[in-house]
This record gives sequence, structure tokens and C-alpha cells, in this order.
Amino acid sequence: MSVQQFLAGHSIEREAFAVVLDRNADKVYEAIVRLNDATLQSYTWVPGVRVCMLAEESAELQEIVKQHPDFIAGLKRRGIENIQQVHVEAFAVANLAEPDEQHLRHTRAHCFYVENPGDNTYARPVEGWFQSLT
Repeated sequence: MSVQQFLAGHSIEREAFAVVLDRNADKVYEAIVRLNDATLQSYTWVPGVRVCMLAEESAELQEIVKQHPDFIAGLKRRGIENIQQVHVEAFAVANLAEPDEQHLRHTRAHCFYVENPGDNTYARPVEGWFQSLT
């Protein structure tokens, strides 16, 4: 039914589309839920599709990188003593892995120096340094 055909008292069929990630199985599914009667209309695995990076994974990556001794030493060589002034951002990398690494998601951690709260986070990249993680 179109909006123009709607009459008071008619119900509107409502649906929600969701992309669901099963992190443990590294699979992506697409789902359609009918909201009027709370039923699952479809739930389909989408082969070959991978999620780049979830927000929680990005936060995990930031902590892992900031705790690594080589990273801390590299910052000190660049005159950065306060690790809290460094913002680490996860950037997805194209899936160019060797065949035995195709199941892994590759990520680069780019770093930015934030001298004062409120500064533009991306204004001062930490040059010549990045972490590559899988």
C-alpha cells in the first residue's frame, strides 16, 4: 500500500533490515524482520562478505597497540612521552592476503598526536609509523 492509499485504521506493514555478524564463525548474514508480528522473514548467509571493523574491535586495537613496547619506544623517539595524547585509528586493509591468510581480517593502525583536548584529532599524524594487525 502506498502512502496515498492509506486510510485511518489501516495497518502499515513495517520491516527492518539487519546485517548480522557472527564473529566466531567469521560469517555475515542479512535478515529481514517483520515488525508488525515480530517474525523473521529471512535470514541469509552472504558468502564472501566480511565486516571491516566493529567499533569494539577498534577500541581493542587501540589498547593493544598502545601497550606494545615497540610502539611506546617509537613514540618516545619522536618526542611523544604521554601515550594518552596519541589517538590510534583502525583502517581496514584490502583483502590481499596469501591463501592461507584469507580467513583473517587485516587492519592498519594509524596514529595521530593530539596535543590538547579539543584539537582536531587527525591534524597531526605520527609519520613513518603504523602497525599492521591481523
